[in-house]
Order: sequence, then structure tokens, then C-alpha cells
Amino acid sequence: MRTIVLNNERKLNFFDIDSAHVEEKGIILSVIASGICGTDLHILEGKGEICGDVILGHEFYGSIDKIEEGTQVQCLNGHVEVGDFVTVIPGVVCNKCVYCRDLPLNENYCLNRSVFGLNLRSKNGSIVFGGNIEKIFIPEKFYLYKVPKSWPLGLATLLEPVSVAVKAVRKALKYAETTKHRSFTAIVFGLGTLGFFIGIELRKYGVRVVGIDSEKSRRDRAYRNGITDVFSYKEMTKEFYKKYCQNRWNGIKADMVFEAVGKPDIFADTLHFARKGGVIMEVGNFLFSGNAEISPNLICNYELIILGSVLADPNSYFRAEEILEEYVDKSSEVICNYKIEHYKEAFNSALARTEGLKNNLIF
Repeated sequence: MRTIVLNNERKLNFFDIDSAHVEEKGIILSVIASGICGTDLHILEGKGEICGDVILGHEFYGSIDKIEEGTQVQCLNGHVEVGDFVTVIPGVVCNKCVYCRDLPLNENYCLNRSVFGLNLRSKNGSIVFGGNIEKIFIPEKFYLYKVPKSWPLGLATLLEPVSVAVKAVRKALKYAETTKHRSFTAIVFGLGTLGFFIGIELRKYGVRVVGIDSEKSRRDRAYRNGITDVFSYKEMTKEFYKKYCQNRWNGIKADMVFEAVGKPDIFADTLHFARKGGVIMEVGNFLFSGNAEISPNLICNYELIILGSVLADPNSYFRAEEILEEYVDKSSEVICNYKIEHYKEAFNSALARTEGLKNNLIF
């Protein structure tokens, strides 16, 4: 089976490995496409810890080759059978820790959550398994989500990150105070996959959105898709922002500020862009990437609400599918496909962050 393995030195290598004998219930999936996530890029850049060989990839989908005898398939949106296209909800809870016992509806609180491509190890513990592999075994404890076969090649890799964006927006709106006689406002730092779709979803709620990104290609893409107020970090100085708020938002800073870049110093800056009583939503620092110097008195005096959000709840996939339906006829706007043999080009392009919104490895 063709696969890409990340070693201890954070170098990617192409291998053709033997398939492992399966002795448990689940399904065999032939991977069609696996998306390169921002978290994967952070790992390559030295963030987080890795131990042993890692097969990255938690944004993948494929065709069901086989359903092992006795498997109780858990699919969120209907019955599945051999030949169906499905994506995998990449995380699963342990059902043993104190959070699973006492707060079972908050799946992301699990202390031992297993996630493909991040910490889900092979049976002998020798390798972390993810979706950057030609065929993959999915234990029956993982939920599936059925993918439309009519979708363009590679589009379904976005179901996972778009569902993360959906959850983050819903959570931020929940904590934002009710406003009178005006629309909510929001600033999104970072217009990569997550930030782009956060902005798209916010607009569905009637929120007035400002997008900030260093890359012109990302700003242009956001502009073409309805996020018309886009700026570079150099343009969006504190003085410029003050004037912007006076001219556009009646002098009131943003109701919600989303940090989707993954840089601690940008998180520190977000505190200065929220209004009194505003919400800061941190979604970019899943892995440890350093510390931020912040002013606690600003949090106190502005009565800021600081939230974190990671992964998605299964129900968010339904909304994610609705969003992606709008990109069926313009998939080239949001995905860029590479054959697995061209994995170096795919990862280098993703690291440059100047080409596709979502770079996929195609098997």
C-alpha cells in the first residue's frame, strides 16, 4: 500500500508497505483523497511532539472495500454498504475517563480522545495511523459520514475542517451578547481553510465580516466569495482599525474576533480588536506553538469572553455538507489535487500557503 510516513526528524518519505491482518470489527476503506491540514503543517514546522513514525491525515474519505463480519457500522446520515463513499469522523472518545462518565455530551473534553493522524496508534503501538495511505482500517467505534458520489474529486476532504468552522461559529454566537438595531460584527485573523469557512458561515448569519491575512491570494479568494472587507496585517494597524470602526461600525469594535492562524502573538493582538463584552475565539493553536504576552487588565476591564474550540461535533457535518454543496460547481476555488507520487510538491505548496485553499493527496 502506498503511504507517506513522517519520521522522528520530521521528514516525509514515500513507502509501499504490506497490509496488516485485521482481527477486529470495522471496515476497510480505499482512500480516495486525503487533505493536508494546517495542523499537519504545524507538525512539519516543528510544533507539537512526535514519537515514532507517523502517517498524517485526518481529513480523508474513500470507498468502502469491505465490512468485516459482525461489524455494527455507525453512519450519521444513513445506511452504508460496500462501494459507498464515506468520510470518517476522525476522533473517538475513550468512554472511561471522568469527562466521558460525567460529561458524556461534551465529546471533545475526553482526556484520551483518539484521532487519526495525530495519536491513533497501530495495534502494536509502532506507528500513528492517518489517512495518507492507500487503504486504511476503520474500527467500528468510529462514526462515518456518507459522501455524495457526484461531488468533484477531493471536495469531501473539506467536510472535517468545515465542520470545525461551523462549530466555532455556533459557539462564538452563543456567547456573544444580544445587540439591538445592528448586525453582529466579526474579525477573522487568517483566511486559510478554517478562517475562510468561518467567514463564509458568519455571513450566513448576517454577520459583517472583516478578514485579515498576509497572503494576497487568500485575501482575493475571500473577496471573490463575499468577504469583501479584507486587509493585510500591515494595513490593519490599531490606528487604521479605530478609524475603520468609526466609519463603518459606529465606533464599536468587533463583537467577535477569531484567531485562525496558529501564532501566539496574533492571539495576543486579538484582545485589542474586540469590543467591551466581546468574544475572542481561539481555533488556530491546537498544538503548542509558544506563549503569548497578554494584559490581564484588558480582559478584566473590557469583560472579554475568551473561548477555545477544537475538532467538531458530529452534528456539524450536516451543515458542512450544505456549505460545500455551494462549491460543487467551483471546486477549483477551494481545493488543489496532487497525485500521491507528487506529495513533496503538495506539502511544499501547502507550506508556502499561496496556492490552493486545501491541498489534497489523491490515491
